[in-house]
Amino acid sequence: MSRPSRSVVNGWDLMSLDAAASALDAAVDDLRDLTQRMAEAPMKAGDSKGWVGDSQRGCETRTDSDRTEINKLGADITRAATALRDTSSAISPNRTTALVRALGLERDEFSVADDWTVRDTRDYAAELKGVEAGSATERSILDAQAARAEEAKTATLSLQSLADQMGEDDRNGARVLAAAFGDAEGNAPLASSYSPGQASIDVQAIMSGSATKEQKDRFFRATSLTAEQRAALARGDFAEISKEQFDYLKAIY
Repeated sequence: MSRPSRSVVNGWDLMSLDAAASALDAAVDDLRDLTQRMAEAPMKAGDSKGWVGDSQRGCETRTDSDRTEINKLGADITRAATALRDTSSAISPNRTTALVRALGLERDEFSVADDWTVRDTRDYAAELKGVEAGSATERSILDAQAARAEEAKTATLSLQSLADQMGEDDRNGARVLAAAFGDAEGNAPLASSYSPGQASIDVQAIMSGSATKEQKDRFFRATSLTAEQRAALARGDFAEISKEQFDYLKAIY
């Protein structure tokens, strides 16, 4: 939207943005706690001598790598929570000002339309009825009419300016949020959608030129190695990948 209407602004529940941000923060805390425990499990097993050898060391390396990748997802979710709070903080004062000012104008015999246009609704015809032409009373009424006409114009510009700023803050927040969730999707671990059947569908779509961005991104992630995996290969060590990624690659090659 370019300029949000009065009814739209009135219907905005900014507290829900703060609540959603808190929920995302809680999810990130849980995610980091789980990845920490995941990484510690093979280390504890090695320290206790209950599990030793190459497989234990490989598991320790893999879980540490997974924790790093998953925590990138947590950082993206934190960015999304920050974007929600920042959007709420930016819009809230202008929203309050605009809505309160509109109500004050209506109490003073102005109308405020849904597009924030202000009009003087005072009944000057009734006030002038029976008033002597050229009298001081008539002049006072006409002067008030002229002054209120200017007041209506000024108030319209002010309210529409506030609405424009709220619209800009809303769009900025949406852009940051979309970028954060887009990065989160890219950093999310390979999921069960990385199946042999999905691999065949993706490859056929790419070869025919009809692949979606999701299919291209999935193919790229499945056929790429992390920095840690490349480093392991450079050392002459094994680079471990998930079973889902292996099945996806096996279907391609």
